[in-house]
Amino acid sequence: METPCTGLWAILSLAVTVSGCQTYAPSQVSAMSTYDICELQALQTPNLTEESRRLVRSELERRKDTCAPHQAAIKVQRDKDLYDQTYGNQSP
Repeated sequence: METPCTGLWAILSLAVTVSGCQTYAPSQVSAMSTYDICELQALQTPNLTEESRRLVRSELERRKDTCAPHQAAIKVQRDKDLYDQTYGNQSP
């Protein structure tokens, strides 16, 4: 039997899941550099709505560009960010 609290928790968890998705407007994506679009695609894909994923792919197609030239730089930046988040400022 479902209690009112169980239903409330289900609704709240759905709201949190949906609110975690990021949506971008076409004007926002078209204003980004190709590197920024590729970084967004590489790092934020799980957080993007399906519409935003399609928008990112179509913008790359419109530019007749790919993310291949940027993958190494994105990996270096991701590794640096992970290191900074893990170890941060260690001074007392």
